[in-house]
Amino acid sequence: MCHKAGMYFNTKRIKIWGINIICYCILLCITFLIIYPYISNTSNAFKSEADLLDKTVVFVPKEFSMDTIRLTLRAMHYQDALKNSFLLSVIVGVLQTLTSAVIGYGFARFRFPGRNLLFSIMIFTIIIPPQIIMMPLYMRFKEFDFFGIIQAVAGQSPNVLNSFIPFIVLSVLGLGLKQGLYVYLIRQFFKNMPRELDDAAYIDGAGELKVFYKIMLPNAIPIMLTSFLLSFSWQWTDNYFTPLMIQDLYNLPVAISSIGNYLLYDIDPIVRTAMMGTGVILIILPILLIYCFLQRFFIQGIERSGIVG
Repeated sequence: MCHKAGMYFNTKRIKIWGINIICYCILLCITFLIIYPYISNTSNAFKSEADLLDKTVVFVPKEFSMDTIRLTLRAMHYQDALKNSFLLSVIVGVLQTLTSAVIGYGFARFRFPGRNLLFSIMIFTIIIPPQIIMMPLYMRFKEFDFFGIIQAVAGQSPNVLNSFIPFIVLSVLGLGLKQGLYVYLIRQFFKNMPRELDDAAYIDGAGELKVFYKIMLPNAIPIMLTSFLLSFSWQWTDNYFTPLMIQDLYNLPVAISSIGNYLLYDIDPIVRTAMMGTGVILIILPILLIYCFLQRFFIQGIERSGIVG
């Protein structure tokens, strides 16, 4: 009897080990598919032109060279594009985070008629394809007005395109790119905070505004940094709204497309492809550096937002 029980447990353990091995193999394959382009592009960035043309050189170059990186930086005008993208992304990230904190706090701590309906509409904005609202937003900001007030006073509606105003307005009104997600994260964070904090503050004579910025915001720093990082990264790589609203802004998504026209007939197509991959690495590198510094707050904010489980 004991012998049969031992065989049963050994067989069950072998099955568990077999399933775990299969799962790990699948995860490794998926991971390799995801990181392979980054490994390949990083490797090509440090190859000389001879190594790029040599099919026997795969990942480790025979001769390390910075020529591809220098050529890519020159073709992209990287410094100007980096400055413009950083400025716009910081402005959008800060405004969206602050606005989302106010909206999320309202949805989490106050009860009012239509709250669930408004929150559902806010969440619905996450899944709306940007192509659907691109032209309506363009026409709205081309003739920007509030209920005809500006036109009545000035005689015509101003054109606020080619400026940061469209992004500022959308961020302040809670309609920025993917801002419904940040509202959801912050709302879940505030919803999970104990009500005793509010009650203790009210007993001490604090009002709603003081409770918000003295108690709630200091405790919400992890989720706010998470929202800022997400907002910053989405705006950093946005190639839908930014070129539409600010056609004269030379940012990183525009810069990567300029590589295709740089010395069009003087560069081998293989080298140009390596330059495109190097440009992608140069675009995501600042985001990776920011994530390295903020990853502790990012993980803590996600864990405490209550979206898991």
